[in-house]
Amino acid sequence: MWHFLENKQIRFRIGLAVFLPLIVLVGLSAYQVNVKLAETRRIDRLSALVDLAPVISSLIHELQKERGMSAGFISSKGAKFADDIPAQRQHSDGALTAVNAAFAGDAAGLSESGLSPFIRDARQGLDQLPAMRKRISSLELPVKDAAAYYTGTIASLLGMIEQLAVVSDQPRVSRAVVAYMALLRAKEAAGLQRAMGAAGFGAGKFEHDVYVRFLAMIARQETYFEQFHRFASDAAQKFLSDTVSGPAVDEVARMQRVAVDSLRTGTTEGIQAGDWFKQITAKIDLLRLAEEFQNNELRQITQELRADARYDFNAILIGATIIALMTIGFALAMARTVTAPISAIVATIRRLSEGDTDVKVVGANRRDEIGAIARALKVFRDNAVEKVRLEGERQETEARNLADRNNAVMEMANRIERETKDSVTHVQDEAKRMAGVSAEMSRLTEQTGVNAQHVAAASNEMLTIAETVAAAAEELAASSDDIRRLASTVGDISRSATGEAQRAAQTISTLVEAANNVGSVLDLIKEIADKTNLLALNATIEAARAGEAGRGFAVVATEVKMLADQTAKATDKINSQVHGMRVASSDSATAIKEVSRVIDEVAQIASDVVSSVEQQREATQEISVNMQQNAQSSREVTERISDVSDAAKASSELAGGVLQTSEALQASVAALRQTINHMTRASAGADRRESERRDVNLPVTVVAGGARVDGRVANISAGGASIAVQGKFSPGEALTLQITGESKPITGKVVTYRPDEARLHVQFDQARAIGADKPAIEDPALKEKNSGNPIARAA
Repeated sequence: MWHFLENKQIRFRIGLAVFLPLIVLVGLSAYQVNVKLAETRRIDRLSALVDLAPVISSLIHELQKERGMSAGFISSKGAKFADDIPAQRQHSDGALTAVNAAFAGDAAGLSESGLSPFIRDARQGLDQLPAMRKRISSLELPVKDAAAYYTGTIASLLGMIEQLAVVSDQPRVSRAVVAYMALLRAKEAAGLQRAMGAAGFGAGKFEHDVYVRFLAMIARQETYFEQFHRFASDAAQKFLSDTVSGPAVDEVARMQRVAVDSLRTGTTEGIQAGDWFKQITAKIDLLRLAEEFQNNELRQITQELRADARYDFNAILIGATIIALMTIGFALAMARTVTAPISAIVATIRRLSEGDTDVKVVGANRRDEIGAIARALKVFRDNAVEKVRLEGERQETEARNLADRNNAVMEMANRIERETKDSVTHVQDEAKRMAGVSAEMSRLTEQTGVNAQHVAAASNEMLTIAETVAAAAEELAASSDDIRRLASTVGDISRSATGEAQRAAQTISTLVEAANNVGSVLDLIKEIADKTNLLALNATIEAARAGEAGRGFAVVATEVKMLADQTAKATDKINSQVHGMRVASSDSATAIKEVSRVIDEVAQIASDVVSSVEQQREATQEISVNMQQNAQSSREVTERISDVSDAAKASSELAGGVLQTSEALQASVAALRQTINHMTRASAGADRRESERRDVNLPVTVVAGGARVDGRVANISAGGASIAVQGKFSPGEALTLQITGESKPITGKVVTYRPDEARLHVQFDQARAIGADKPAIEDPALKEKNSGNPIARAA
């Protein structure tokens, strides 16, 4: 049932809620209307009976007179009332005709009033009236039987009037009917008394039965009059007292005392039956007036009750109708007061759902539940407006951040291009300079070889001379001039060899310096290659983050990385060759220094020969020894010069290799420049951040190493946060964050902590959306990459 009602409109529910009590109200009203209608019908029947009562009472009155005359007629053996009976019978027939007409006019109403048995009995008695009259006229019927017939018929008629008390349930009607019936019964008793008195006075004495009935009628009258005074109104009692009085009443009282005393006195004091009948009939006529007054009062009561009943009936009917209409109207109004604002709220909600935030919320000033709904809807609308504003700001911020990121990436690309261009240019310059140095070194090496050959030739010649000198030592004494000349020649050759050796040593020193410079250049090239490799790695990572948009960028970054690797390998090869050249040059320098030293010794010896020419003779043996040493030294010089020549040849070969490598390095650097230019241009549109970082200002409690520190979250993304907090934190340290607005703590680890800025950077263990209106997307591959790549985390 409740599910059935849930699918119905509020108007239908309110109508149903009102319909049920309205049905009860209509039912109760219908019941009351029916009760009042039944009461009105009863009062109508009562009024009809009240209107019929005078007609019946008239018939009873005439039959009572006819009964009295008939009793007097029978008692007097036809001597009394013979002339009056026919006229009285005509009066009785006229009253009977009126009663029959009344019975025929309202047969259905009389039947509903329960008068059918009484009418039936009365009609049975009245149907016998002609036969009874005939028997009375023929004196065939005793007084007792005649009186019994009339009394029974009158009793049936009185029973119909007495039914008034049964028909009505109104106390006023019941009291009036009881008083009315008491008066009718008293009048009936007076009629019987009249008949018994006419019989007794007509016979001149009262027989025992007649006397007893005469006394009973007196007692019955007193009883009924007492009952009348108990239930009749004051006006009716006063009317009875004022009306039933006078000479006739007094005379009846006197005759009644005579009749009562007749059993003791044995006489009726000559009272004639006609006089008695006349006087008591006058009294009964007075009672008839009181009866009519009571009947009029009863009729007035029934009219008042009928008017009240009709008024109550109309009032209840009209009131129930008005209440029903008012209830329906009130229900419709109440339904309108509920459905109209609800319909307005529904329309407002529908417009809000369509994105119209300019809609006006009505009913917010109401104090009922609809007002509460309207106020809540107003808050919802304000939130929607605020959300639209925030969404606009967010879009503007995103656009601004995107522009900033693009500008930053462009700036980074330009800076990378600029710095890389400078570095590559520097590398090219150094490579060119290294090529020049290599060429110069090759030239100097070749010259050193030539000089070494000259030195070798001079050494050979000096050896020959030394051997000649040694051979001609014995001729020194005689050949001083020749010795001085030869010694001078040796000195010149030694000085020339020393100069050549010094120049070779200087060349070798320059070669060593150039080799060192080449090594520095190679270190710079290797550093640049390592940085280029690192940039290519970062570019590869950012291309992976950019997804489909960074695929071309990833290919370029891979080529850059390969070129950087090739550059590093070539640099390592050149470095090893330069190292060999450096070692060979160092050996050559050492050999040249040794040659220079030997030549210096030869020059010194030659000088000693020149200076000792004068002492040649004395030192011939010494000269011979010295010449032998000089020959040995010359042979050593020749051997050293041979080593220098070999080293110069090796240096020349290495210088050629360095030159080739420098040329290859220049080609690689040129290709690297083009690749880096392409890479930096391609990276201008890439988004380097994995997830959006939003600026917030949220309270947070950081739990790390058993300590709890309060701080504030400055900005946050799906994978991490930046927190302003004072404390001691180590990179990689596990911690737990309790952020306001989050139902569960967030675990993570420290990336960096800057004590001077009190800024903590945290990476979450699991990517999620914190206090954001976007759901977090968990990327296991990206999470694994971020967790294992500090450069990517830093980015």
